[in-house]
Order: sequence, then C-alpha cells, then structure tokens
Amino acid sequence: MNRALVAALLQIPFLMDATLLQAQNARSDRDWRILGPLLDGIHGISTSPPKNLLSPKYTSGALMGNGDIGVVAGDASIERQTFYFAESDFWGAGAHYDGLPDLNSVQHDKPDCNWGCHVSILSLGRMTISSPADGRGAHGDYRVDQDILHARVVTTLDLGGVVVHLRSWTADGVNTFVTEVSSESGDGPDLPIEVSLAMPIPSSSPVGRFSVTAGARAL
Repeated sequence: MNRALVAALLQIPFLMDATLLQAQNARSDRDWRILGPLLDGIHGISTSPPKNLLSPKYTSGALMGNGDIGVVAGDASIERQTFYFAESDFWGAGAHYDGLPDLNSVQHDKPDCNWGCHVSILSLGRMTISSPADGRGAHGDYRVDQDILHARVVTTLDLGGVVVHLRSWTADGVNTFVTEVSSESGDGPDLPIEVSLAMPIPSSSPVGRFSVTAGARAL
C-alpha cells in the first residue's frame, strides 16, 4: 500500500467527522430558530425581594446554571443583591445557611420521611454586591428579570442612591460566574461598590460534616 493511499484512508474518518459535525450544527441552528422565538417571551419578573429564598424546598430566587454549577439570585433587601452558589454533584446535609432547618430537629424515623429526603445540594457560599454609600433607597428601584432566552438574570436596584443594573450569567464551558455592573448616573460622583463573600455554615449534626475553605485572588 503506497503512502498516498494510506493518507487517503486516514483522512476519511476526519472528513466523516467534519461532515457529521456540520450536519449537527445545521440541525442545531434550525432547532434554535424555532425555539428562540418561543423562549423570547418567557421572563420571570420580580418587583419585590423573594419571600422564600432560603428554603428546604424550591427557592423563589432567580436561577442560573450551566448543568454543573447552579446560582440563585435574590436578597431580602432592595439595596443589595446576593448570589448563592452550588455544585450539582455536591449533595449532602452538612452545610447550610442560617434560616434552614437544623438537622438535629429532623425526625428521621417518620414513616413518610428518612434522612435522604432532607439531603439537598450543598452550598458553596454566597456573594453579595452592595454599596456603603447611604442612599436610603432614594429611587426605590427594584426589578429582577430571569431572561430564559439568554440564560441570564438582569437586576435593577438602588445602590447608594444610584440606579444600578446587574447582568449576570454562568459560562457554558467553564465553571465561571459573571456579573456586569453598570449605572445610569454617568455625571455624578463615583459610587463605591462592596463585594463580600461568605462560606456556608457547617452543620453540627454527626451525619454530615464537611470542611470548607475560601480564598481570594487579586487581578
């Protein structure tokens, strides 16, 4: 067998893979042209802070995620926004926030419930964006838009007397969360922004104790 024939035979699988990929992309584009207009009109709008943000059941916060990490957006105050993080394959009962049921109070011997029904996705921590400036809710603007089509959450709120917009999403291919912060006051004084990070509280229950660590890196 000569070299030209060997090269041709080796090329055939790559050509087939390229053709298959083009067909898949074309089908995906066609499906998206149908699906896009349907999703465009789907928005989860909140004009007041969520009531059941931290709950052993389904949260009322705005959801984001890429199939691996999940993020819930929401806060009890209209003058800050908090994002809660979790990993889809980190499940247990050892790390939670204040306000969730204490595992020691759970009656695991109930016939309709066992330890497993109180196991949930573990928290990876939370991030809060606020301002130390005292605006006292001068504008009172608050709106959270869960934009399904673009897989993002757009928040409008009052930080230090300035109307601020947050556009937040999770990246597709990497576990990265992004929030863009912009304001409507271009001619006023600089607005100080604070970003605080918090780790979950380990549970005192012996059935699940998970150690947590945190770090920061300046860019």
